[in-house]
Amino acid sequence: MRKHWKNKKSVAVVTSIALALSLAVALGGVASARDAQDEPTADAMAISNNDPVWAADDGADAQPRMLLAQSTLPSKYDLRSDGFVTPVKLQSPWQACWAFAGIAAAETSMLSATDFKYDKQTNDVDLSERHLAYFALHPVTEVDDPAQAGEGAYTVSGDRNAAFDAGGLPVYITTLFSQGVGPQAEAMFPYRGVDALGESRLSTQAFESDPEGTTLLLYASTEGMTADEYKKKLEKEARDTGSTYDEVLKPKMEEAKKYCENDHTYFYLDDWTIPATDGSGNSNRTLTPFMTLRDGNVLPEYQNADNTPNDQSIAAMKQELVNGHGVTIKYKADKATPGESGDSRYINRDTWAQYTFEIENGTHAVCIVGYDDGYEASNFTHTVYKKDAEGKSIVDEEATAKTKPDGDGAWIVKNSWGSETDKTTDDLGNVINNGTYGVRDENGKATGYFYLSYYAAREVIGHGN
Repeated sequence: MRKHWKNKKSVAVVTSIALALSLAVALGGVASARDAQDEPTADAMAISNNDPVWAADDGADAQPRMLLAQSTLPSKYDLRSDGFVTPVKLQSPWQACWAFAGIAAAETSMLSATDFKYDKQTNDVDLSERHLAYFALHPVTEVDDPAQAGEGAYTVSGDRNAAFDAGGLPVYITTLFSQGVGPQAEAMFPYRGVDALGESRLSTQAFESDPEGTTLLLYASTEGMTADEYKKKLEKEARDTGSTYDEVLKPKMEEAKKYCENDHTYFYLDDWTIPATDGSGNSNRTLTPFMTLRDGNVLPEYQNADNTPNDQSIAAMKQELVNGHGVTIKYKADKATPGESGDSRYINRDTWAQYTFEIENGTHAVCIVGYDDGYEASNFTHTVYKKDAEGKSIVDEEATAKTKPDGDGAWIVKNSWGSETDKTTDDLGNVINNGTYGVRDENGKATGYFYLSYYAAREVIGHGN
């Protein structure tokens, strides 16, 4: 697993909010075949075909938009059982979980809309997170649309890869897709930098012959500078911090050495940008997608004012899942990126069951692919540790007592931190999507999935990764 970029500043243009999002897609605008199997109950037949079943209006003044289909919901459902879930991916090295969660939901909706099961050989549905993350945070250009040039979202950083590390909102996904921008196939815009093949323009030989010069050239290229300009920047940083030039250069030289020695799949020093046009002069932003967004449903707030679960929201999320749509949600994770070591405050790493028992900022976006009303609350219970005055780890009795939720029930969640069972080899021969996070299968291999309690504490505004 590649080391995550820790020394550069992550620039977030906005923060994310505690809402769930589901995506429904259609091929060429054709209605979903699966949706036809999930028609509203007889009491809801007057609902517009454009409204989700859970948003039906029953005419009651106090609750004007009541769920009418909840009585038909099963107590347990998993989209994987119908073959509507694609493999777990790995977002490293970027804080792009929002894009991975949204793409996972879109891939599931695509499969269910066509009623095809995922199959690596014959039905390998794989959409591009890189295309989504890049163009969601870059404005329209003259090549795309002269009349709209300059409109859209911007990152406030000179780092060419800033869009992949800025965090995001569900509205980024629906805004881009509703413009007819994407989703595109992973094969067209794979999640990797230009040196992913491992044949770097800055080889081990180059580094060994000139460590300083190679380091300066490598880092300068990430900021659009010459090597001399970047050296002056480091010299100024040394003066400003009371350090020596060698002290400032040393950690960067260590990273440059690793870069030159290793293969570069998922490496943050690569150039991940997407050119404005393809080889034929066509806009890469507005290439005609083979799939269009039909609905992007923002579901009800997950908690009531007293932080108890909102039954309407839970029912709405279940209905979307049963309808064949993945649901994205943000929650407080024990770590924010694949390479970090979590403190296990909120997750039982034996059962991989997460229960956020305190009000916390949301830090991570994921895609829910199922639920289980009977998942026992005891699965979440675990020992929480804290540091004493001497820095030693001791049991936090108060926190440990809070790790059991008030009731049974959990979401089945697809993460984007890799998987031992879903790792694969890309077209360049690189092993990708490998990770050790999540529920273990019968062979003890990490699947990349975990359980999230229905009773997770309310998430306030926070930075989504």
